[in-house]
Amino acid sequence: MPLLPPDALHEAQCALRDRLQATRARNAQERAYAAALPDGRFIGPFNALLRTAHIAWPVLKCAQALTRAGIAADVPEAVILTVAAHGRADYAPYAHIAAAEKASLPGPAIASLLRNQPQHLGPAGVLFEVPAPCPDHAEAPAV
Repeated sequence: MPLLPPDALHEAQCALRDRLQATRARNAQERAYAAALPDGRFIGPFNALLRTAHIAWPVLKCAQALTRAGIAADVPEAVILTVAAHGRADYAPYAHIAAAEKASLPGPAIASLLRNQPQHLGPAGVLFEVPAPCPDHAEAPAV
């Protein structure tokens, strides 16, 4: 999907871009990955969110609620890496390996999550283990 240049955004997208810059892009920088290119174009899921501003706001509210829930930092990263192991997007592993390392998730745990063989304890004492491999999302039942 082509990246949206900042000067091509309409009003709702500009408001969303400002919010993403203040939250997600700042968080990305703190966790040693990028959410936007130097020219201001957002990458990964953020580019898609800009294209669907009406959906993006509730998604961001959910993300904010999860961030404030007091969940140990390694737990959401383990969940995201588990999902990323089944996905076909390069951005999630790129961004969330860095975030997982910053959250002190051990390297062997990260590697096992990406192989869909999670079996290591994280710093929060959570056992990252999936009982059976998840089916390919192409085979998932319709909801």
